[in-house]
Amino acid sequence: MSSKVSIQVRIDKNIKEQASKILEKHYGLSVSEAVRMLLTETAASKRLPFSFDVPNAKTRAAMREADRIIAARHRLAATMKE
Repeated sequence: MSSKVSIQVRIDKNIKEQASKILEKHYGLSVSEAVRMLLTETAASKRLPFSFDVPNAKTRAAMREADRIIAARHRLAATMKE
């Protein structure tokens, strides 16, 4: 016998309204049904049922280097104004 639990999710009101409209119009689903599908598939496949891009180590290093360059330029510009 499976037991059921409730979950609560806090999300921006506008996002929920937009998602609700899309889910109902295009898929005939409620937000609760879509969340249930997401969690069921995640448990079954042991991964998220969609992909998203996460920067790899090389990209993260390049992003940190870009941040250092930008910070150095800001420091240089600040000293030039003095």
